[in-house]
Amino acid sequence: MKGATIYVEGMTLRQISEKYDVPLDTVTHRYSRGIHDLNGLTSTEFLKNNKHRLNIAYGNGRRFLEKSIDRNINLDELSRRTGISRSAIWNFIYNRGDISSVRLAKLCGVVGCSMDYVMGLKN
Repeated sequence: MKGATIYVEGMTLRQISEKYDVPLDTVTHRYSRGIHDLNGLTSTEFLKNNKHRLNIAYGNGRRFLEKSIDRNINLDELSRRTGISRSAIWNFIYNRGDISSVRLAKLCGVVGCSMDYVMGLKN
């Protein structure tokens, strides 16, 4: 059974993603969160706004996000290089879930910081 096709202003989410150069997962995520207008789905304001990303991250994830922003490594790159799903990394950064020490070690290795730093045990 094929999934339903979603149309916004006459275009599918995939077409919107390609036309406006916004990642498909971002468009899909926004649509699932209730943004159903073309302007909201294609906004690039938050895609490159690292200050906004840091403002909503807290706890150990915030320290990790600061280092990944400093190194200019995004979630897709972290996921590709570690084999950890993008959603698991996102959940850790925004304090929506825990991450195992093995996974944290992989992430820290890519970003170039220690687990002690991320956990707040070391400056």
